[in-house]
Amino acid sequence: HTGYAELILKDSVADYFRKKTGRRPSVDTSDPGILINLHISNDLVTISIDSSVIPLFKRGYRQEQAVAPLNEVLAAGIILLSGWNASASLTDPMTGSGTIPIEAGMIACKIPPGKFRQFFGFQRWKDFDNELFGKVKQLSDSQIINSPVRIFGSDISELAVLQAKANAERAGLSESVSFEVSDFRDLKSIDDQGYMFLNPPYGQRIKPDEIDLLYGMIGTTLKHNFSGTTAWLITSDKESLKNVGLKPKEKHTLFNGALECILVKYEMYQGTRKQGKR
Repeated sequence: HTGYAELILKDSVADYFRKKTGRRPSVDTSDPGILINLHISNDLVTISIDSSVIPLFKRGYRQEQAVAPLNEVLAAGIILLSGWNASASLTDPMTGSGTIPIEAGMIACKIPPGKFRQFFGFQRWKDFDNELFGKVKQLSDSQIINSPVRIFGSDISELAVLQAKANAERAGLSESVSFEVSDFRDLKSIDDQGYMFLNPPYGQRIKPDEIDLLYGMIGTTLKHNFSGTTAWLITSDKESLKNVGLKPKEKHTLFNGALECILVKYEMYQGTRKQGKR
């Protein structure tokens, strides 16, 4: 019972302070000054002080979000795993609340991922140096740049695009990342060496009989409209990937929270694969 282990730890800390000061400390359970983590695995117990309190993947810019949004840290990890380095265009044609383009924009503009957080747990520690923290923050902010690379997101849903634009504005990326309402099948490549990232609706967000058609459309559109593009697709629906009809160059197993997903890479060659010319 996790509650019992929690009670033992709480009483131990309280008893320590009562022996040291003569009184039991008062704690605001809804907003404690210090958050302590207790982790038990078999016979190994780890007790630690939480330096962030609010999970670090919550950047602070995403207040508008679609159903089942992509974890911000996962989005950034996928971009870095792909090898994209802000020297080629980036497109997300099923952008939802805009997480992938915004994370790409932050990478391209060298915006620190914690810039929009209002609070870190360590700011309540007794040895917290506010002056030093200010200097570190000022230094990181001074390295922010305006990136000329094209970063673009689109979605068939007008509401999703409005949410994405609002999130991009909060991240300070209104000038660096653009969004528009568009059906993926109507888009065409403007860069023969660009990168594309797709996070199609999972089974929880779309009717089963529509999934195969969706993935088939993705493969057809990539083949005919995005010659030369390097496309990365993440999904939890491994069976539906067969309907894309393209052979993946790479495969990676990743987790969006507790949901196991597969990330695949497709290289859309110009001409035939045997020619291998770009």
